[in-house]
Amino acid sequence: MKRILVIDDDELFLATIERVLKKQDFHVRTAASGAEALELVKGESFDLVISDVRMPGMDGLQTLKEIRARDSRSRAIVVTGFASDSAPIEAIKLGADDYLKKPFQMEEFIDSIRRSLERCGTSVGKGESVAELQRHYHELLENLILAVEKDHAHFHDHAKDVAAMAMKIGREMGFPQEKLDLLRIAAILHDVGMFGIKEAVLEKADYLEESEQAMIKETPHIARTMLKDVEGLRPLLPMIYHLHERFDGSGYPEGIEGEEIPLESRILAVAEAYISLVSPRPHREKKSAGDALEIIVKESGTRYDPSVVDAFKRAVGEEKESTGAGDAEEKSLRNILMLAQHYSRSGDFVLAGSALAKLFELSGSSAPGRIHLMVEAELLRARILTHGGNLQGALESAQEALKSAKKIGEHLLTAHAFMILGTIWSRLGKSGEAGLALGKAREIFEKWGDELELSRVMLEQLLLLRKMPDGGFRSALEDTLSQVYSAGAGTLLIDEGLEFLPLVVSAVEWNIEGEQTGRIVGLLIRHYPLETIRAFAEGSPAAQEYIISFLQELGGKRGKEGLSLLLDSQDGGVRKKASEAFSTISSLEKPLLKIQCLGHFALFLDGRPVDEALWQTKYARLLFIYLVLAGGKPVTEDRLMDLFWQESPPDKAKQNLLTTLTRIRNVFRKHYHDMDIQEYVVKSGELIRFNTDAHYWLDVEEFEGCIAEAAGYEASGNRKKAVIACQKAQNLYSGALLEGIYEDWCLTRREELQEHYLSALAKISEYHLERGNDEGALKYARLMLETDQFSGQGLVSYLKASCRAGRRDAAAKKYHEYSRKIEKELGIPPDPEVMKIYYQLIDGAT
Repeated sequence: MKRILVIDDDELFLATIERVLKKQDFHVRTAASGAEALELVKGESFDLVISDVRMPGMDGLQTLKEIRARDSRSRAIVVTGFASDSAPIEAIKLGADDYLKKPFQMEEFIDSIRRSLERCGTSVGKGESVAELQRHYHELLENLILAVEKDHAHFHDHAKDVAAMAMKIGREMGFPQEKLDLLRIAAILHDVGMFGIKEAVLEKADYLEESEQAMIKETPHIARTMLKDVEGLRPLLPMIYHLHERFDGSGYPEGIEGEEIPLESRILAVAEAYISLVSPRPHREKKSAGDALEIIVKESGTRYDPSVVDAFKRAVGEEKESTGAGDAEEKSLRNILMLAQHYSRSGDFVLAGSALAKLFELSGSSAPGRIHLMVEAELLRARILTHGGNLQGALESAQEALKSAKKIGEHLLTAHAFMILGTIWSRLGKSGEAGLALGKAREIFEKWGDELELSRVMLEQLLLLRKMPDGGFRSALEDTLSQVYSAGAGTLLIDEGLEFLPLVVSAVEWNIEGEQTGRIVGLLIRHYPLETIRAFAEGSPAAQEYIISFLQELGGKRGKEGLSLLLDSQDGGVRKKASEAFSTISSLEKPLLKIQCLGHFALFLDGRPVDEALWQTKYARLLFIYLVLAGGKPVTEDRLMDLFWQESPPDKAKQNLLTTLTRIRNVFRKHYHDMDIQEYVVKSGELIRFNTDAHYWLDVEEFEGCIAEAAGYEASGNRKKAVIACQKAQNLYSGALLEGIYEDWCLTRREELQEHYLSALAKISEYHLERGNDEGALKYARLMLETDQFSGQGLVSYLKASCRAGRRDAAAKKYHEYSRKIEKELGIPPDPEVMKIYYQLIDGAT
């Protein structure tokens, strides 16, 4: 009998669901809060957890996160009574199987439960097929958008209609299926930033106030924040983020113009405008198709890209009949390929390879459409194998793809095959073969391809030319970058990761296309700071001086972090110049706000402690801490009112929030007249955040940075540097997060940081043990047990170190103390790993 846990603070809902599910022969337990649910899962396991989102104390998403951390095998379904939040995206991040909006039909609810339970015990590459995973993933994406839209009469089916129109335009512009698939998902998600906007604004019939317009203009940032951590969606972020740019540069969020705007964003802008115009809105009646077309054509060249408008006119004018997407089997294969492409773009080449293996296992037909699909699959496999260093396997896949592409006469696929072959030959040191293959790819792209494809192969040719002595690299770099920038394809230098970074460094050294190249450098530092700065530091003196000057001009925290990397340079001249630039930034900075959250909370401004009495109320202090720990992420007013003034009526809660924000600002404004104080809390519309551009130092941020640094060194095999980073983290950890504060929102973070701390201590202890320093190993083992008396890691380290030091009796005594305590207080036996070490101890094997 399947076991289900239902979590909701609505007692009537719980009673109803429990009764219905028991009739369906499920074993059901209920919990009225997150805390109650966590108590239940300590002693029981569940096949499925169904949770409401908004609950007093710990919300449903956090509760699910905690439960999934304890038992990753349990499935999850999210239900909610509201849609103006980021809950759907968070549900996807948690791996939820479904997202249901109350009220729902009970049949729909039961079907969702049965589908979820069918997946119990499956994972990617195991029980559930890759095609099913892909279908489920995108169904969930569409369901969450529809769940939000169905609450707004004027926006019903908006996302689906925009997606359909965007696909028509994309086909007219010659998009291959891979690009069309991405375009469709971007269209489905294009309004995700609106989740946090109040219904009153979306349904307003009058013109929007200035503050409401500012709120709308925050939606690209909200969308990027919501989606950036969702696996597989990163390639879509630029498309959605730049949707509201205008072709003439007067749009937002960045005011970029022309072909600097991603082509997909330009297509979505036209599709979204058309669907909005032919749909009724609170402030106007719907337009006819002809009127909408006329409006869009009039704004061609200003708001919209003329080439996209031309494709749009063809799409709506010809009304082509759809020829269908092929048989069901081919659709399934296409879905698998799309999933593999998503995994590849997100950097998970193992899962991408698993998806491709499934696709090749299922394929077999030689129909032209199927061959086209399999060529794309072979090309993707070649890229994955190249990334993994299997160049011979990659070469075979690329050659097979080329052969098949020629057979069906697909010019663009043939060109892509030649391009990949060229990059593989280049890596194999076969410059002649590489040059011929890239040349053929360029010939085809010049005739049949788009600007992006042509620019990509030109950059690949440059990389090859760079390896050749006296090959005219400098003049070729000047010509190519001029063409690439003119075509608006400069983002290729970022989108392709670090592959083209050497070209950027060379362009800087020779001052080629200075303004445009400078913009690219800024974007590279934002995306790949460590790799970019190191590449410049290893370049010529001109490159080194450039990056130091660039970082000094950038200033602030990011500039200082970049310069701090150069302070470790082997070149004394680089170190000196970086140090001078670092000092220049520091001298121009405003007073340092030092924030201590590990242990007891404390603030120091320019070295002076901030008096606790200045906060006036506990809410001002707690709200400031909450925003600081959010790390600059914007938080909605509704979220803050729910956290801090849940029992107050909405109007009173809003007033309390605004008053508290004023009190926070007054802590600094009113009491530090002798300093040039920055705004530490920023409010934009209904979004509030901590100002991470301010001059501040946060112990939690530094601690987590050390932990990440240790993980990086460990992954690269540098144990010594990993241990040094762990010791830095240990020195920063002056106590549990916010000792004396027991708000729900800080408890989970407190446990996470403590786990990181314990893990760091374990690594240091193990390091000492490997080097025969038994006393050092014991010291850190004791620190672990002092921090958490039930730490299995701590006891294992203690037992190993004691045995090595010849103190078996002390080790046995410690084990029995631990065993009695954990069984008495927690009602569980010691961890199996601990017991294993102990039995090895008494057998004399350790």
